[in-house]
Amino acid sequence: MLKGRANSCARCRCFPPAAFKIATTLADGRVLVAGGTDGAFVHRSAEIYDPATSDFTDTGEMAQFRFAHTATLMNDSRVLITGDVKQREQFIAEAGICDPPTDEFAITASLSSARAYHTSTLLQNGKDLIVDGPSNQFEILSSAELLNPTTDTFSDTSTISVSGTRFASAWALSRQAR
Repeated sequence: MLKGRANSCARCRCFPPAAFKIATTLADGRVLVAGGTDGAFVHRSAEIYDPATSDFTDTGEMAQFRFAHTATLMNDSRVLITGDVKQREQFIAEAGICDPPTDEFAITASLSSARAYHTSTLLQNGKDLIVDGPSNQFEILSSAELLNPTTDTFSDTSTISVSGTRFASAWALSRQAR
């Protein structure tokens, strides 16, 4: 049984109660839990879950309200947070970085395409590959981008030939939830 605060929801033991949160295991074994939506509002809250104590600790807020985003642990122990569906289904291109030792969130460079419901994959060379998702015009993107963790900048890669598999199912599920 996970311990939580008095304001915690009964099932997830985290605050605020929301769906579409992202949980990312950190290098030290703790888990960053960030963003989400309660159906009415998109959240920018973030917490760290410590399995050693079974407690959640507030870490402050992300710079952006986020859900349908990704959070990827990078080789330098920072977490790259990309994508978002803002209120009224507008996506953002702004990416954020969480520095777990300091619990600070900062905006980094923007993606060239605003997106959500995408994938984010750490590559062996330390770069992060961002693929898929819809645009603000609800067209499935066939673009891919790479984050260079040394400069915290994104660059476009070649166009992918097959896109939308993950997006199509995620988008359909989100539309059914309304």
